[in-house]
Amino acid sequence: MRATTMDQMDRMIMEQGVEGAAKPGGFGRRLVAFLIDGVLVFIINVLVMIVVLLFIRRSFQESGGFDGAALLVIITSYLCGILVAWLYFAFGDASARQGTFGKRMMGLKVTGVNGGKIGFGRASLRYVGRLLGVLTMLVGFLIALVTPRRRALHDYVAGTVVVRV
Repeated sequence: MRATTMDQMDRMIMEQGVEGAAKPGGFGRRLVAFLIDGVLVFIINVLVMIVVLLFIRRSFQESGGFDGAALLVIITSYLCGILVAWLYFAFGDASARQGTFGKRMMGLKVTGVNGGKIGFGRASLRYVGRLLGVLTMLVGFLIALVTPRRRALHDYVAGTVVVRV
């Protein structure tokens, strides 16, 4: 049976007893986990930007000014930032521990709606869903405050549930 709305999916999850006795990961725990992960991803991206700035500096020195190569390096650094975040979240959620460092620190894990571990593809889809959550002016994240299993938009997009360990 395929659910067609968010309410139907939540009802189906609750009726089937997915996760057994596992409690949903609350909004507050998820927010703190995301902030922890955000700091880690930020640090990694700063390191990437330092390397990029060193290349830009060299480009300035060699060309005597700003050139197209420097612009390409800047664009590449932003794309690398997105790549770093995607890989961090996708590999973390698809890992044997079923969550990123922040989720593990907060006692959370990511499961499929059937209660099982998710793969890299579904974890990547979950990351794309996060981007959609940002595009909805964070409404995609805030719906976790009112949905029965505390699922955000990216959980619905990827068919996942965040539960307490």
